[in-house]
Amino acid sequence: AVELAVVNSVQQGLAENLDMQSMYDLVGDKIQEIFDAQVVEIGLYDLEAEIVHYPYAIERGVRYPDEPTPFGPNTRRILIDPAPYVINDVEAWQEETGIQIPIIQGEPSKAIANAPLIRGGKAFGHIGLQNLDHTNAFSEADVRLLGTLASSLSVALENARLFDETQRLLT
Repeated sequence: AVELAVVNSVQQGLAENLDMQSMYDLVGDKIQEIFDAQVVEIGLYDLEAEIVHYPYAIERGVRYPDEPTPFGPNTRRILIDPAPYVINDVEAWQEETGIQIPIIQGEPSKAIANAPLIRGGKAFGHIGLQNLDHTNAFSEADVRLLGTLASSLSVALENARLFDETQRLLT
Protein backbone atom coordinates (compact mmCIF):
# COMPACT_ATOMS: atom_id res chain seq x y z
CA ALA A 1 0.00 0.00 0.00
CA VAL A 2 2.86 2.36 0.83
CA GLU A 3 4.61 1.57 -2.46
CA LEU A 4 1.40 2.20 -4.41
CA ALA A 5 0.87 5.54 -2.64
CA VAL A 6 4.42 6.63 -3.50
CA VAL A 7 4.05 5.59 -7.14
CA ASN A 8 0.68 7.35 -7.42
CA SER A 9 2.10 10.51 -5.84
CA VAL A 10 5.03 10.59 -8.26
CA GLN A 11 2.86 9.81 -11.29
CA GLN A 12 0.41 12.56 -10.35
CA GLY A 13 3.26 15.05 -10.06
CA LEU A 14 4.80 13.92 -13.33
CA ALA A 15 1.45 14.32 -15.11
CA GLU A 16 1.29 17.94 -13.94
CA ASN A 17 4.77 18.91 -15.16
CA LEU A 18 6.10 18.88 -18.69
CA ASP A 19 9.29 20.76 -17.81
CA MET A 20 12.04 18.13 -17.71
CA GLN A 21 14.08 19.64 -14.86
CA SER A 22 10.93 19.84 -12.75
CA MET A 23 10.40 16.13 -13.36
CA TYR A 24 13.96 15.29 -12.30
CA ASP A 25 13.58 17.40 -9.17
CA LEU A 26 10.19 15.89 -8.29
CA VAL A 27 11.36 12.30 -8.62
CA GLY A 28 14.74 12.91 -6.99
CA ASP A 29 13.21 14.73 -4.02
CA LYS A 30 10.57 12.02 -3.52
CA ILE A 31 13.21 9.28 -3.69
CA GLN A 32 15.24 11.09 -1.02
CA GLU A 33 12.22 10.99 1.28
CA ILE A 34 11.50 7.27 0.98
CA PHE A 35 14.82 5.43 0.65
CA ASP A 36 17.68 4.92 3.09
CA ALA A 37 20.17 6.56 0.73
CA GLN A 38 22.53 9.45 1.30
CA VAL A 39 23.10 9.83 -2.44
CA VAL A 40 20.36 10.08 -5.07
CA GLU A 41 21.23 10.67 -8.70
CA ILE A 42 19.47 10.75 -12.02
CA GLY A 43 21.93 10.16 -14.83
CA LEU A 44 21.31 10.60 -18.57
CA TYR A 45 23.55 8.91 -21.12
CA ASP A 46 25.23 10.53 -24.10
CA LEU A 47 25.93 7.34 -26.05
CA GLU A 48 28.12 8.98 -28.70
CA ALA A 49 30.43 10.74 -26.23
CA GLU A 50 30.12 7.91 -23.65
CA ILE A 51 29.41 10.32 -20.80
CA VAL A 52 26.69 10.63 -18.19
CA HIS A 53 24.98 13.96 -17.41
CA TYR A 54 23.40 14.42 -13.98
CA PRO A 55 20.38 16.76 -13.99
CA TYR A 56 19.82 15.62 -10.39
CA ALA A 57 22.57 14.61 -7.95
CA ILE A 58 22.51 15.09 -4.21
CA GLU A 59 24.70 13.73 -1.41
CA ARG A 60 23.82 14.18 2.26
CA GLY A 61 21.55 17.09 1.38
CA VAL A 62 24.10 18.91 -0.81
CA ARG A 63 23.07 19.38 -4.43
CA TYR A 64 25.84 18.81 -6.96
CA PRO A 65 25.99 20.62 -10.30
CA ASP A 66 25.79 18.59 -13.50
CA GLU A 67 29.38 17.55 -14.11
CA PRO A 68 29.40 14.94 -16.89
CA THR A 69 31.45 11.82 -16.18
CA PRO A 70 32.74 9.03 -18.44
CA PHE A 71 30.81 5.76 -18.52
CA GLY A 72 31.79 3.57 -15.57
CA PRO A 73 31.05 -0.07 -14.77
CA ASN A 74 27.53 0.63 -13.48
CA THR A 75 26.56 2.51 -16.65
CA ARG A 76 27.99 -0.22 -18.88
CA ARG A 77 26.11 -2.84 -16.87
CA ILE A 78 22.80 -1.01 -17.42
CA LEU A 79 23.52 -0.61 -21.14
CA ILE A 80 24.17 -4.36 -21.50
CA ASP A 81 21.29 -5.48 -19.26
CA PRO A 82 18.72 -2.72 -18.69
CA ALA A 83 17.23 -4.06 -15.46
CA PRO A 84 17.24 -2.78 -11.88
CA TYR A 85 20.00 -4.22 -9.70
CA VAL A 86 21.61 -3.88 -6.29
CA ILE A 87 25.15 -4.21 -4.98
CA ASN A 88 24.63 -4.49 -1.24
CA ASP A 89 28.33 -4.67 -0.34
CA VAL A 90 30.38 -2.56 -2.75
CA GLU A 91 33.75 -3.42 -1.21
CA ALA A 92 33.11 -7.18 -1.36
CA TRP A 93 31.74 -6.89 -4.91
CA GLN A 94 34.84 -4.99 -6.06
CA GLU A 95 37.11 -7.65 -4.52
CA GLU A 96 35.05 -10.47 -6.07
CA THR A 97 34.83 -8.99 -9.58
CA GLY A 98 38.11 -7.08 -9.73
CA ILE A 99 36.13 -4.07 -10.98
CA GLN A 100 36.61 -0.77 -9.19
CA ILE A 101 33.70 1.65 -9.00
CA PRO A 102 35.22 5.12 -9.32
CA ILE A 103 34.41 7.78 -6.73
CA ILE A 104 33.53 10.83 -8.82
CA GLN A 105 32.83 13.16 -5.90
CA GLY A 106 31.98 12.78 -2.25
CA GLU A 107 32.29 9.65 -0.14
CA PRO A 108 32.64 6.01 -1.25
CA SER A 109 29.45 3.94 -1.36
CA LYS A 110 28.82 0.92 0.82
CA ALA A 111 25.67 -0.15 -1.06
CA ILE A 112 24.26 0.79 -4.49
CA ALA A 113 20.91 0.32 -6.22
CA ASN A 114 20.30 1.37 -9.82
CA ALA A 115 17.30 1.26 -12.12
CA PRO A 116 17.45 2.11 -15.82
CA LEU A 117 15.47 4.78 -17.62
CA ILE A 118 14.25 3.03 -20.78
CA ARG A 119 13.00 4.26 -24.14
CA GLY A 120 12.29 1.86 -26.99
CA GLY A 121 13.72 -1.07 -25.04
CA LYS A 122 17.12 0.62 -24.54
CA ALA A 123 18.54 2.41 -21.52
CA PHE A 124 19.05 6.15 -21.89
CA GLY A 125 19.82 6.82 -18.23
CA HIS A 126 19.35 5.61 -14.67
CA ILE A 127 18.17 6.47 -11.21
CA GLY A 128 20.84 5.59 -8.66
CA LEU A 129 20.82 5.25 -4.89
CA GLN A 130 23.89 4.97 -2.70
CA ASN A 131 24.11 4.28 0.99
CA LEU A 132 27.32 5.70 2.41
CA ASP A 133 26.84 4.47 5.97
CA HIS A 134 26.19 0.73 5.79
CA THR A 135 26.01 -2.34 3.57
CA ASN A 136 22.85 -4.34 2.84
CA ALA A 137 20.85 -1.13 2.74
CA PHE A 138 18.48 -2.01 -0.12
CA SER A 139 15.90 -4.80 -0.12
CA GLU A 140 14.30 -6.49 -3.12
CA ALA A 141 11.20 -4.36 -2.45
CA ASP A 142 13.37 -1.21 -2.60
CA VAL A 143 14.82 -2.25 -5.95
CA ARG A 144 11.35 -3.10 -7.27
CA LEU A 145 9.98 0.30 -6.18
CA LEU A 146 13.00 2.08 -7.67
CA GLY A 147 12.37 0.24 -10.95
CA THR A 148 8.72 1.30 -10.94
CA LEU A 149 9.67 4.94 -10.31
CA ALA A 150 12.28 4.77 -13.10
CA SER A 151 9.60 3.43 -15.49
CA SER A 152 7.25 6.28 -14.55
CA LEU A 153 9.98 8.86 -15.10
CA SER A 154 10.92 7.25 -18.43
CA VAL A 155 7.35 7.58 -19.72
CA ALA A 156 7.02 11.16 -18.47
CA LEU A 157 10.34 12.17 -20.06
CA GLU A 158 9.35 10.61 -23.38
CA ASN A 159 6.00 12.44 -23.27
CA ALA A 160 7.81 15.72 -22.55
CA ARG A 161 10.28 15.06 -25.38
CA LEU A 162 7.42 14.36 -27.80
CA PHE A 163 5.58 17.48 -26.61
CA ASP A 164 8.71 19.61 -27.16
CA GLU A 165 9.22 18.08 -30.60
CA THR A 166 5.59 18.75 -31.55
CA GLN A 167 5.85 22.37 -30.36
CA ARG A 168 9.08 22.79 -32.34
CA LEU A 169 7.47 21.41 -35.52
CA LEU A 170 4.40 23.61 -35.11
CA THR A 171 6.50 26.77 -34.87
